[in-house]
Amino acid sequence: MDRAVLENLLAEIDGGAFATIDATTKPDPAVTKVTTGERVILFTNTKGQSGYAAIVRRRLLEAGKNPNNFELHDMTWGTRIPNTPFIEHKGKTYLQCIDLTEGESKYYFLGHEADPSKLGLKKRPKSNQGLPPAEEVRVSCYDIANIDRLVVDGFKAEGTFLLPSLVLP
Repeated sequence: MDRAVLENLLAEIDGGAFATIDATTKPDPAVTKVTTGERVILFTNTKGQSGYAAIVRRRLLEAGKNPNNFELHDMTWGTRIPNTPFIEHKGKTYLQCIDLTEGESKYYFLGHEADPSKLGLKKRPKSNQGLPPAEEVRVSCYDIANIDRLVVDGFKAEGTFLLPSLVLP
C-alpha cells in the first residue's frame, strides 16, 4: 500500500482508532499468508503516552498485579516515526497496531493451500507483560507493502486509493 495514502488515512487519528486490515504476507519464502478482517487498534501516541502501555497496565490491574511493574522499552529493531504508528527499518515502512481479533487466514505453500500447523512456522515470542497468554496485549507490525486494504474511521485505503467506505470499523 502507498505510504502517502496511509498517512492521509491516519492523519485524523488523535490517540487511537479501531481498524480492519487485510494483508498478504510471506512468513517463509515458500509460504504466503492471506489474512482478511483482522481487527486492530492504531495508536498515534500524540499526547506523549503509549496506548499500548496503557492497555497493558489496565489489564495488569484487572489481573490483580501491580501495573507499575510494567516498563515500556525501546524497540529492538527499527525507528518509530514520532506521533504515528509507523516504524522504519532497513528501507521499509511498517504499520504497528494492537491486535484485537484475528481475521480469517489462509496459508499457501508454493501456491497451493496448506495446513499452517504442517508448515513449521515460527511461534510468536513470549512477551514481558507478566500476563497470562490469553490476556496479553498482542502487537503486530505490517510491512505497508503487504497491506491490501485498511478500513478506519469510515474510510478505506486500497492499493493507492483512499475512498469513502460503507464499512465502518
